[in-house]
Parts: sequence; C-alpha cells; structure tokens
Amino acid sequence: MYTAKNSPFRLKKFVVTHLEIGFVPKTKKSNQKPSLKIDFDIFQSEQNENIFEISFHLSYNKEKKQGIFYDIKTISNFRFAKRNLDQDYISGSLYYSGLPMSISFIRAYLAQVTSSFPSGKHLIESIDLHDLIQSKQAHNLEKLQ
Repeated sequence: MYTAKNSPFRLKKFVVTHLEIGFVPKTKKSNQKPSLKIDFDIFQSEQNENIFEISFHLSYNKEKKQGIFYDIKTISNFRFAKRNLDQDYISGSLYYSGLPMSISFIRAYLAQVTSSFPSGKHLIESIDLHDLIQSKQAHNLEKLQ
C-alpha cells in the first residue's frame, strides 16, 4: 500500500449553469440509439495564472425522440496551490485529472436527477477521454487555419 501524495491541483467549485431534461414515453420499439454530443473548453483566469475553468456542454438525444433527453452545461473551477509549475504538468493535470473530475460530477448529477424517471437512473456511457481530447485539439487547429 502506498501513501497518497497531495496534489497542488485542486477542484474549487462545480456549477451547473444550464439544464434541460425530460423523458418522451416510448410508443414503439426502436433500435436507434440516441447520441451523446460533448464539447468543452479550458480557460485560464486573466487575474490569476493559477486558476482555470473547464466548461462542459453535453447533449443527449437532442432530437427528443423516445426516452430520456438532456442538454447540460457546467463549469468546474480549478486552482494550482503552487506557482511556477511546469506547463506540461499544468496541461496534464487539466486534461487528465480536471476533465475526468468534471465528467464524474456530471455523471453523478444526472444519475441523481434521473433516478425517478420511468426508465430509471440514466448513466452516461463510458467516454474515450483520449479520443475526446484529440478531437478537441484537431477542431481547435482547424479553427486556426
């Protein structure tokens, strides 16, 4: 067993800024699976270089076909307790700790809110974090060109 080392990377706040959620009763059997759309952005505070914000936007079953649908936007605020950290460490913390923390909070929040829905608690499907990050970076490069 190992002793856990405290990280200078700290989650300070998680906020839901928008939520639209509902359920459309099933009228016929459908093999069509709704899609989960995700977008996120990472911002650094202009006032303090150690404070970052990750904004998430998830949309599921946007067409509001049978079953559950939702559109949720969240903001997670993070702070580095130490100054002058290596840029790779900061980037790695944001992408490989901050993003999963944010997704976990969203997953738990939606499971709680939907626990009394007719279809039961909704669990967000597993997300390929590596693919999500690569897709976002490729999209950002396209916007620059």
